[in-house]
Amino acid sequence: MDISPLDRRILRYLLENGVLASEREIAHSLRISPSTLSFKLRKFEDSGVIINYKYRVDFSKIGLGELAWVFCRINYGNGAVKEAMQKLLEYPQVHVCLLVSGEYNICLKVYGEDRQEIENFTRRLASGFHGSIEHGRTYFAREQIKGHNQIMKKAGSKKNYEFDETDLKILSEKMLSPKMSLSEAAQRLRMHRNTVRSHWARMLEGKVIVKKTPIINPDLHREMGIYMMGVMLLRSVRGKEEKLAGELAALNEVHELNLLENTDYGYNLIAILRTNDLAAFYKITTDFYSDKRYSSGLLAANSSIILSSDSRRHTYIKDIGMRKLVADREKAEKNKHLIAR
Repeated sequence: MDISPLDRRILRYLLENGVLASEREIAHSLRISPSTLSFKLRKFEDSGVIINYKYRVDFSKIGLGELAWVFCRINYGNGAVKEAMQKLLEYPQVHVCLLVSGEYNICLKVYGEDRQEIENFTRRLASGFHGSIEHGRTYFAREQIKGHNQIMKKAGSKKNYEFDETDLKILSEKMLSPKMSLSEAAQRLRMHRNTVRSHWARMLEGKVIVKKTPIINPDLHREMGIYMMGVMLLRSVRGKEEKLAGELAALNEVHELNLLENTDYGYNLIAILRTNDLAAFYKITTDFYSDKRYSSGLLAANSSIILSSDSRRHTYIKDIGMRKLVADREKAEKNKHLIAR
């Protein structure tokens, strides 16, 4: 599949920044004409370079305030690993499932309303897999610094967004069908199109929707510089974790970055890295020790190669978000009746 230098530049920009902005704004950033960008996008879609699109959401803004990275070990034979990963993704708390190298061969990105929900989930893992899976370590995120190659928040900042049931319904429809227009979504939901547009604009402004990412044909991942992926746990010098996080977040290769709560394991940062190949992955990880921007605040790092990855289907929002909204609504109604008495 041949792509030109201009194609590569456009695709790389779209991967890093998404396509939520208008074509005119994207074209301006790329310093090309809007007509050229429009032609290229249609060509990418028609030729299978762009397979689909996917919305990336800040789940903390829809009531899922706890994020954790769970490392465990599957004792299955090689042929059953993919099946096990799919089964793990059936749990509503599991958003991403990674097959990784190292002592623990599975890394899960897990969301919950609170810590108790995640702890309950990890306790159920062994029984759900009849002893073929062993829970290893759980790292709770203190702050999400970077996600989907976008800066999520600065250390110490607070988020506040009132996510309602109308938002949930609209977002669910758009995530299930990313190419669906707002007018089509309004028709499917039997809402007025102005209602849908105003709620969508509010979600964009409130950063509930982080990004709309093009899904690139896997055959082109090497050319796009995302062929090699890894998970890295880091331990910083005491008091320097936020400064180190800031330096790491500025790296384009750092796709995701979380500050972790202090644990007995010692690590207080976790990063997902994406590079072109193993040599590039090796270079950036060794730079952490040789470059003073990182080495002055870094004590130790432990990296694993991501061998395979999969994420939960878009119904995730309905599975957990709707449950949360319904529970909140019932609680509010109950309180209202109590006050009325």
